[in-house]
Amino acid sequence: TAAHISSTSWFTPLPYAARAHSPRAKLPFCCNTGRVDIPPELEGYEPVGPKPLRPPWLRRVVQAAALLGIGLLVVPIFASQARIASVSAQNWCAVWVEYEVSEPSIAAARFELFGPGVLGWECYATRVIGGDRYIGYLGIIPGPPNLDDGRVLL
Repeated sequence: TAAHISSTSWFTPLPYAARAHSPRAKLPFCCNTGRVDIPPELEGYEPVGPKPLRPPWLRRVVQAAALLGIGLLVVPIFASQARIASVSAQNWCAVWVEYEVSEPSIAAARFELFGPGVLGWECYATRVIGGDRYIGYLGIIPGPPNLDDGRVLL
């Protein structure tokens, strides 16, 4: 069987093109010596210098277009979340005003940076005798109102 194995094409050397793609092909960078073998057609070639692939203004245009694209992807997410929070705050404020105020009034939810609850949605009853009346703090993410005795209006 040894004679049979030695006579197969498996052990015969492959042509150069086939050897280039084999895992044992000779690489230009020799790991043992750390030097790079230069092909003969590039002997004596000295590069002139690094030349940028694109002009600087084109790079700025591409960066601006990328930032604009990312902004156009993100802005609708924030806009929809703000709309959902606004509708939710208005609905919870209407529930709270109906519970707290006995006279006819209109609920108004406002997002305030420096309101009584510091930062977030505040609930007011408008068109009440004596002017607008502060009802309570709904939070940054509006949710069901918490009453003073610990109960939650649903």
